[in-house]
Amino acid sequence: MYHLINQENLLENLRSEGNDLVILNFEDSTDYIQRNAFLLVRLIQQINTIINNKKPLIVIGASMGGLVGRYALAYMEKYDIPHNTKLFISFDSPHKGANIPLGDQYMLPFFSGESAEVRTWLGRLNSPAAKQMLVYHYSASVTDQTASRNCISSTYCFSTTICNYPYIPKSHELRNILLEEISHLDFPKKTRTVAMSNGSGYAIGQSFMPGDQLIKYSHQSLFVALKSYTYALPDNDPVNINSGDTLLIADKTELHN
Repeated sequence: MYHLINQENLLENLRSEGNDLVILNFEDSTDYIQRNAFLLVRLIQQINTIINNKKPLIVIGASMGGLVGRYALAYMEKYDIPHNTKLFISFDSPHKGANIPLGDQYMLPFFSGESAEVRTWLGRLNSPAAKQMLVYHYSASVTDQTASRNCISSTYCFSTTICNYPYIPKSHELRNILLEEISHLDFPKKTRTVAMSNGSGYAIGQSFMPGDQLIKYSHQSLFVALKSYTYALPDNDPVNINSGDTLLIADKTELHN
């Protein structure tokens, strides 16, 4: 973790200027944001005990770490727990929510039976932190899933799975709970709070329109043919934002219902 953060000698330069650095690396960064925030609360208390509150702290959180830092410091202020922090820096943190296109999210469960790597990514998508940060989560948004299996009698068996995902975009309940808690905590008030972003700030749109196709994927081998299509969220009535089909070829005739 130290080497990852020490890009362009950042950490070494800070140390050479007389700063002591403490890096909090979570055992499970995909756990509930609240749980990791309470771990940060304990760390802040431990550091203040060691230095006897002689020097104010600076807390920096990148990406989800900014949400963790915000929650921890605001929680400490709400319940009168001294944090001795003069500056809180939130870097590229999704305070208004993160976004992964719903159509792309639906690709993961569709392909999860074909790849161990995809199953790993699906596990991360289904983690508490992902459900809390994503504005829309596929598990809360799907309204209909249709899977059909058909087989024709011939030398080979063709098993076709067809999945279409109409949707109503929704946040996961874990996100709703987190937003409710944050609304009562707000941002820390006893620190100087700075937010930084890698974005340009010009709000330039991307090169596709609502409802446009984003991904067209196809793969064919001796025994399997896969197709998957994802689309951007439309502005009008719900339509399919992901569709896919799988054609499996077996070496004997079977009947699937």
